[in-house]
Amino acid sequence: MHDPDVRRPAASRDRNDHLRSALWIVLVYALVAGLWIYFSDTILGSIVGDRQLMVRLSVLKGFGFIAVTGTLLYFLIARRIRRIRGITHALADSEARFRSYVENAPFAILVFDAQGRCTDSNPAARELTGSAKEPLHGGKEDLLCPVATAPGRQRNRPGEREVQRPDGRRLWVTERDVKLPAGGTLSFCLDVTERVRAEEDLDRAHARLVQAEKMEAVGRLAGGVAHDFNNILTAVYGYCDVLQRTLAAEDPAQGFVSEIQRAAERAASLTQQLLAFSRRQELLPRAVDLNDLVLRLRPMLERLIGEDVAVDLDLARELWTVRADPARVEQALVNLAANARDAMPRGGRVSIRTRNAALDGTIPGPAVSGAMEAAPGDYVAVTVADTGVGMDEETRAHLFEPFFTTKDFGKGTGLGLSTVYGTVKQSGGSIQFHSEPGKGTEFTIYLPRTQEPASTAAVSPASRPAAHGSELILYVEDDEAVRSMVTMVLEQQGYKVLAAANGVEALRVAPPVLEQIALVISDVVMPVMNGRELLERLRGMRPNLKFIFTSGYTKDIVDQHEILGVAAPLIEKPLDPASFLASVRKVLDS
Repeated sequence: MHDPDVRRPAASRDRNDHLRSALWIVLVYALVAGLWIYFSDTILGSIVGDRQLMVRLSVLKGFGFIAVTGTLLYFLIARRIRRIRGITHALADSEARFRSYVENAPFAILVFDAQGRCTDSNPAARELTGSAKEPLHGGKEDLLCPVATAPGRQRNRPGEREVQRPDGRRLWVTERDVKLPAGGTLSFCLDVTERVRAEEDLDRAHARLVQAEKMEAVGRLAGGVAHDFNNILTAVYGYCDVLQRTLAAEDPAQGFVSEIQRAAERAASLTQQLLAFSRRQELLPRAVDLNDLVLRLRPMLERLIGEDVAVDLDLARELWTVRADPARVEQALVNLAANARDAMPRGGRVSIRTRNAALDGTIPGPAVSGAMEAAPGDYVAVTVADTGVGMDEETRAHLFEPFFTTKDFGKGTGLGLSTVYGTVKQSGGSIQFHSEPGKGTEFTIYLPRTQEPASTAAVSPASRPAAHGSELILYVEDDEAVRSMVTMVLEQQGYKVLAAANGVEALRVAPPVLEQIALVISDVVMPVMNGRELLERLRGMRPNLKFIFTSGYTKDIVDQHEILGVAAPLIEKPLDPASFLASVRKVLDS
């Protein structure tokens, strides 16, 4: 790297020093010569009277003067030459040292003239700009063109910005400019792309951690709500069933009871959506052909969306199968279709596409809260796209958060996309979305491929045996409202019921009639003694005793009580009387 302007002041000073030194030598020489000539001739003229001798002495005087002054000039000039050589060598060493500093600097150094053209650069600058030319030419924006950065990627550090090289590669650089005294600019640039990307990865990891903490908090809340809520809904379901059996078919109160049941069903659905978001719902996965699922779902989607919205299907041939819970996948697609409908108040088009996808560990596109994470492998992608109003940046940032909704008050719970998110992640998949205001929205669900063949048999409701009976049943439940309701329902079907509020009370009332007890129905989580401990104690007295467990807690909490592998089915609350009675009859008849 060479910049003559930088060294111009020092060179000017050296040149002036040389001129002053030469002038002093000439002046001294002239003074000495004048004095010598004047005084030597005057002195010789007064001493020597012979003219010829005077001429000879003048010649000798001239030779002596030449010898003396020549010797003096020699020593003066030699001294000056040695000094100049020392200065020249020092300058050469200094230039080489500073050149090595510049050439080996880990950051780019570029020199621009007063017109903004690059006149010099170091190797780091040529490497930064991706150019092998030496020196570089053009202005700064030609070499490192500023890029309009998305709002989410703006940097707060001064002097740091994203630029694009002439070859199209984008970099993050930090730069500082220094004005030169002779005009122009000295620019220092450092490539900080790796650090910026590492910080972005750290930000994404932090966002995923925050999202995970949110999900864990919601999951804990959902687990606690599910237990108490399901107990309450069990009582509501049961008493509605009792009222419907008690009231005459033409009684106007039948309509009120039906409305109460529908409200209870919506409440139960809300709890299930919370559990789906927090990934605490229990899935029943099997091999599924998503093309068949979408085709079966189409009539319902068309009724849900309405006549002013067209539904287009683009189903890939030879689609791979996936392992998932078909009911939950259907619910996810219905939620996406419902959102698409709400985004098109004046009508539009919904497109559902399927395809095979081989992923390398990342899915291109915008991500929210880690939703884009996907392990490498084969996936089946199903896309739901609409031509609606789209979403702005603020909406996209909170898209999968529970209870976040842009709908008017009373028109949405904010759990639709949360449910989709939880179902997809619990199924081992991932979800991608793309949306811009006025350009519609597109969601793509990726579910991992399975080698199992898809089941083509239609799932039909299980036949329910007669619910009536006369056997003695021990029912153990710590919630008084649920215990009273279930006891009443069982007794209305002819069963004899021995009710207990907890395991200790059950062990006190059961032994006298243990041989007559046909079935024990027990809650899993109870104070003092849980359902598993009660089962072990009673089967210790009677090994072949039949058991049914019930619980309003989420599956992960139930699993902590180790009821799996104890030959006792689990019925989840809220208990629907008809299904509950059918399950009781099935266990008794087994």
